[in-house]
Amino acid sequence: MRNSLFVLSVFWVVFAGNSASAESIVQNFESEAPRGEAWPATWASGNKSCFGTSFESRDLNGNYSSQSKTAPISKLWFTCAEGAISELYWPTLDRKQIRDFQFLISDSKTFFFEERTQAISRTEWLDSGVPGFVISNKDSEGKFSYKKNIYTDPSRDVLVVQLSFTNLSDDELSIYALVNPAIANTPYGDAAKISGEDFIFWQENDFMAMRAEPAFISGSVGFSGTADPFQDLKRDLKFDDRFLTATNGNVVGMGQLQSVPARSSREFEIVISFSNSEQRARENAIRTLSEVEPLKAKFISQWKSSQQDLPKFNNFSNETDNLYLSSVAMLRSLEDKTFSGAYIASPSVPWGLQKRDDSAGYSPVKSEMGTLFSSSPMAGIGAYHLVWPRDLYQMAQSFIAIGDFASAKASLKHLRHLQYGPEHGDWEYGERRFPKDGSFVQNAWIHGASFWRMLQIDQVAFPVILAHDLWSHKAIDIEEFKSLIIRAADFIERNGPWSFQERWEENMGVSPSGLAVQISAMEKASKMMLFIGDAERSRKYLRKARELNDSLEFWTFTRSGTLGD
Repeated sequence: MRNSLFVLSVFWVVFAGNSASAESIVQNFESEAPRGEAWPATWASGNKSCFGTSFESRDLNGNYSSQSKTAPISKLWFTCAEGAISELYWPTLDRKQIRDFQFLISDSKTFFFEERTQAISRTEWLDSGVPGFVISNKDSEGKFSYKKNIYTDPSRDVLVVQLSFTNLSDDELSIYALVNPAIANTPYGDAAKISGEDFIFWQENDFMAMRAEPAFISGSVGFSGTADPFQDLKRDLKFDDRFLTATNGNVVGMGQLQSVPARSSREFEIVISFSNSEQRARENAIRTLSEVEPLKAKFISQWKSSQQDLPKFNNFSNETDNLYLSSVAMLRSLEDKTFSGAYIASPSVPWGLQKRDDSAGYSPVKSEMGTLFSSSPMAGIGAYHLVWPRDLYQMAQSFIAIGDFASAKASLKHLRHLQYGPEHGDWEYGERRFPKDGSFVQNAWIHGASFWRMLQIDQVAFPVILAHDLWSHKAIDIEEFKSLIIRAADFIERNGPWSFQERWEENMGVSPSGLAVQISAMEKASKMMLFIGDAERSRKYLRKARELNDSLEFWTFTRSGTLGD
């Protein structure tokens, strides 16, 4: 195990004024961290204050590739909550890699400050409609304040945090960067080490490197619980239990930055880099640190360029215009950059601070969509970083409203990927049994494999409406999506309006919401069939639409039961 961070003499000469001698530090280090009493792993708060990624353009085939104008493609997303960075997603938007990354502050004598629980915080955008952010934090007693510029390297899978710290007190203050990994979408089974100037975290082929400029002057890794560096510092305000490795567990890592003298300011840059090899993760971190300011300018300019084709609204106030641009940026950021058109519902775990992760990590399995994917350890939790056909439809309609037909069409293509075929068997509900062919998954991972597996028939109807609306704008050829339209409409014609679940996953039967969507879908499917010359299907679909419409009172009005008259 290399430990050059703590033995390179030139390194310790540079920072001799900020720590004990190199010899004493080395003597305090041991190799593997003790496990102690393990704490249950939870996720981050779902109450997000920011969400961002770099803007990437599609290639001529509608995908993100080396042929895209913005290539190389950055496949990293970040979220913020409680004044701190929370989940990072890489290389797809359903694969979390950390739970949180925050700063701890102490004078080593009288107080301990945890950013996530104690900061008085304000979040602002880097620029209008540019999803990089400035988080301004301070303590309640006026001892210090600091700002964090947060964005991603537009060409690498690297998060950049520019920290500007002002010490307002009469004491020297120490700053610690604490990262809580969840490599490969689970906090269990991770490994950590300090190597050179880098903190390295990994599980199988997912590697994460953390590095700082100026470099960390010390650090430690451990297992979350009684023996981790967070607890060590909090216990006596001293950072004295230091370990170089922590293997196969719920690991954490903490690096100590240069201390900030009384009544002074200092700036730092911290990066977190991802790759499928340790070497590449470290190399990318070094490269990003060497060009932080140009990368920030590039990050902003690419997002600004993406706004040029958006429709302008002359009657908007500046505040409304900012809201409009920010809303578009949020929607665009929700798309995966490996599977074009795969927009997730939200980059969050609802009630994440209370949701325990009892998983064993990813494992390759065969999905019912016929593609290899990595199963999710979130099973049983129902996080929102999934694709719902209903949510995807709503986002696609937003793209149509702003004339972004490429994004709406990409959404429809991904919906086609999520549609069940005849090879996927039957829906079985008690004595009811009917083929899945033509229906859609309830929700799915980015790769296409279903997560929850119930029938919500409004999600069968929405893709038909989307196809019609894109066709009416001359954005698609019906023939390209003919199979999707016919099989979905046939499913509704055979089985509608009954659904095992309505849209809130609460009740089975027939709901007003589901009825409205099915009536609209069948009427629009009839128009499209008439256009391509399939008069028989056109009549059949229109007949179903009228049948449902004429039966509204039968399905939705009652004089009995708990609802009464």
